Amino acid sequence: MTISNYSLASIKTDFTDEQLLHLLRRCLSGIGKRDLNAFKGKNISQCLDILLKQSLLPDPPLQETSVDITPDPYTKPGETWVNAPYENEQIDNDRRNSLRSWWIGQIINRDFSITQKMVLFWHNHLAIEFDIVRDSRYAYSYAKLLQKHSLGNFRELLHAITTNPAMLVYLGGNMNTKLAPNENYAREVMELFALGKTLEVRYTEDDVKAVARTLTGWKDDKVKISAHFNAEDHDTSDKKLSAFFNNKKIAGKLHADGANEAEEVINIIFSKMEAARFLCRNLYRWFLYPHIDDKIEEKIVMPLSEICIKSDFNV
Repeated sequence: MTISNYSLASIKTDFTDEQLLHLLRRCLSGIGKRDLNAFKGKNISQCLDILLKQSLLPDPPLQETSVDITPDPYTKPGETWVNAPYENEQIDNDRRNSLRSWWIGQIINRDFSITQKMVLFWHNHLAIEFDIVRDSRYAYSYAKLLQKHSLGNFRELLHAITTNPAMLVYLGGNMNTKLAPNENYAREVMELFALGKTLEVRYTEDDVKAVARTLTGWKDDKVKISAHFNAEDHDTSDKKLSAFFNNKKIAGKLHADGANEAEEVINIIFSKMEAARFLCRNLYRWFLYPHIDDKIEEKIVMPLSEICIKSDFNV
C-alpha cells in the first residue's frame, strides 16, 4: 500500500461520496444503502459524531426454542440464561451457541455506530475461547464487558478484564496462588494485551514472575457468576520490577488490601509510552493496513500515541 499523505489533520475540503464510502467500509460491517442514506450529505464532523456515539448495551441472549436443544431446567424459552445456575456440559453448550448467535446478531443488526467493530477489535486483542472457558455465563460477562468498554478507557478495560471470571479461567488466573504462581496472564498482559514485544519493550522474566505474584488470590465463583479475592492465597511479599519499569516496587499488602495490587501493577504497565504505541499500532492494523513501516511508525503511530496519552487512554 502506498500512502501519499501522512497527515493526521482533519479533512477540510468537501467530503466526497467516495470518501464517505471509504470511511464507512472501515468503520462498519456490511455497508448497504441504508448506511449511505443515513450519512449522505453530512460533513466529516457530523459523520464522526454518529460513528463515535456509543451504542446502547444490548439486552442479554435468550434461551432458544428448537428440537435440537436440551430442555434447560432453569430457563424457559424466550428467557435469558445469563444468571441461571450451571447445570451440565450439554446445556451449557446450548447456551454457548445461543451466545454466539446473540453476538453475531449484534453485528448484523448494528446501528450506525463503530461500537460493534470495536467490540470485535477488543475480542481479537483480549481474546478468550468460549469452549475453553466452558461456562456460557462467564463468556457472556466477558462479551458484556467488551460492549460496555468498547469506546471507553483502555486502562479501565484492562483493569476489568484482569479479574473477569472468563479471563481468570481461560488463562489460569483462578489457580494463581502464593504456593503455585501461574504466570500465564502476567505474560499475556505484557506481551499481547498492553506492551507487545519489540526492541523497545524490555521487560524481563523476573517482571513476569513479579506481576504474577501481584495477581495471586483471585478466584471465580460459579454461584455468584463473578470473581472474588481470597487473601489467604495472595503473596504478601514485596514485588520488585526491572529497570524497564524504573525499578518500581509494589509493596506487599495484607488481607483484603492485597486485591489492590492488581490495579497498581496495571497502572505501572500503562505508565510506559510503549503501551500507547502498542494500542495505536493495533488500531492502525485493524482499521487501515496490517503492515507498519518506519515512516508510518514515525508519522502516524507516534503522533497518535501522544494523543492517546494526552487523552489518558480514552479510545
